[in-house]
Amino acid sequence: NGVIVNNPIRKLGKYDINSIGLVFDASQNQYVQIPGALYDNINFDMLTFTAWVKVSNNGTTKTILKKENSLEWVIKGDGKLQIIKYDATTPIVHESTQVLVVNTQWTHITVTIDNFNELITFYQNGVQKETLSVVVEFPKTSTDLYIGSEFTGEIDNVHIYEGILDNDSIAKLSVVPDILYTP
Repeated sequence: NGVIVNNPIRKLGKYDINSIGLVFDASQNQYVQIPGALYDNINFDMLTFTAWVKVSNNGTTKTILKKENSLEWVIKGDGKLQIIKYDATTPIVHESTQVLVVNTQWTHITVTIDNFNELITFYQNGVQKETLSVVVEFPKTSTDLYIGSEFTGEIDNVHIYEGILDNDSIAKLSVVPDILYTP
């Protein structure tokens, strides 16, 4: 349901032989744009985001997923993972000090947002790395969703789940089903 903007390269992805990921170049303003209306009814208080990423330009911040005026999921230039909430005045940043995405290396990353229990939990390669005790009430907007904006590298298998996946489900998502497959 998305539109590919400025032609990021389609490439065999990380997940399996049938997976087609995208190679983004931030200098070319490449991204995928998904109409916001598709996500207007999702409960942003209980979410799980997952993706396979392979960054190519450490030193700059890379956006995996963004919903304008609401939220952003980024990898900082030093490889740390952040969830950013936008409100009327300033962005509010929640950062994992335990997840480190390494340049040119495929990494499976997951973030769960649980406002009922006031928790954000960060995972790397299926392993829970850190939990922050915070409330993150994302503004509900009808803005579009973007994947890969300001990103240089490869992204594959981005998922948004309404609700919190359990640890076993997250661990299964981080396992490549065909161990002989190498993109």
